[in-house]
Amino acid sequence: HNADLMDLFSDIVINAKFTEEELNKAKKQMISGLKASKNDPNSISSMLNSVVLYGKDHPYGEMISETSIENVTLADIEDYYKNWYKPNIAYMAIVGDIAPKEAEAQMEKYFGKWQKSDVTELNYDAVTLPESRKVIIFDRPQAVQSIVKVTHPVDLYPGSEDRIDVRVMNTILGGGTYRLFDNLRETHGWTYGAYSSLSSDELVGSFTAYAEVGNAVTDSSVNEILYEMKRIQDEPVPQDELDRVKNYITGNFALSLERPETVARFALNIARYNLDKEYYKNYLKNVASVSVADVQKMSKNYLAPDQSYVFIVGKSDEIAEGLKRFTEDEIIFIDEDGNYIDH
Repeated sequence: HNADLMDLFSDIVINAKFTEEELNKAKKQMISGLKASKNDPNSISSMLNSVVLYGKDHPYGEMISETSIENVTLADIEDYYKNWYKPNIAYMAIVGDIAPKEAEAQMEKYFGKWQKSDVTELNYDAVTLPESRKVIIFDRPQAVQSIVKVTHPVDLYPGSEDRIDVRVMNTILGGGTYRLFDNLRETHGWTYGAYSSLSSDELVGSFTAYAEVGNAVTDSSVNEILYEMKRIQDEPVPQDELDRVKNYITGNFALSLERPETVARFALNIARYNLDKEYYKNYLKNVASVSVADVQKMSKNYLAPDQSYVFIVGKSDEIAEGLKRFTEDEIIFIDEDGNYIDH
C-alpha cells in the first residue's frame, strides 16, 4: 500500500485544509483536558515546572490557559501552516522493504510539487542557571503527598560529543532503578520510585530529579536527592556499578533496534543534528568506553545541585518550614497560572 499511503500523506501535508468545525472541536478537547489537569498534581507539576525552568517569556515556558486557547483563530492556524510547513526544513525517513531508488522515485512523484520558500529564523534569549538554589512551592492545601522536583536548565545540544557519557552518568544517578531509587525507596521507604532525567535540546535542555513522597518526609527527600547529586560529583563511581549500568544501556539499545521507528529516529537524528554517519553503528562501542573519570567529569559539567530549583507541589503549611534550609532566599510561591505570588 506504499503508493496509496504516499498519495494520502502528500495530499494532507501539501494541501492542508482547516475548518472552523475542526478548530472548535480541538479547542473543546484542549479546554476539557486543561480543566481536568488542574485537579491532577502531576499535571500541575509538569506544566509549572516549565515556567520554573525557562520563564514565561520563553516559548518552552509558555502557559496554556482557557483564554489563550479560545484566542486562537482559524487565520492563526492557516498562517502557522503557511509559515512553517516547508520542504526545505522537512525530513522523511523511510524504513521497510523498499529499495532506495524506489523510495526516491516515490518521494519525487508525490512530494516533488511541494514548493520551498524562506523560513523565518527565530532567536531566543539564553536560559541560564539561577545564581543560587531556589525553593518554589505550589500550594495544595488538601495534599497528603508532595511532588518533589530538583531541576535546572542544561546546555546540551543533541549532537554533543558528551551525549553518551551524560546518559551513562544520569542512568547511574536515576535513569532507572539505580541510586535515587535505591536511596528514597529501598533504603528509606519514602516513595514508590525516584528517578532523574537529563535531556538535550537545540535551544536548552534540562535536568530533573523527582519523586512523590509524604508531607512529613518532603524536606528529607530533597536532602537525599541533593546528596546523591553531590555524591556522584565528589566520589568516583565504583567500576562494578558502572559496568552494570553500561550493560543495562547496551541491552536496551539492542532491543530498541527491533522497532522500525527506532531506526527511523536514528536516521533523522543523524540528519538533523549533523551526527557522524557511523554514530549509531559505533554506539555500543562508545558506551563500553565510558570510564569512571568520564562519569565524574559529566556530573561536574552538567549537574548543578547548588544552582537548581527545588520545586514542590504540596501542602505548604506542612512542608515550607522544613524546606527553608535549602535556600538562602525566601521561599517563592507560584499560582496555577505560573505567576509568582505572596503567600
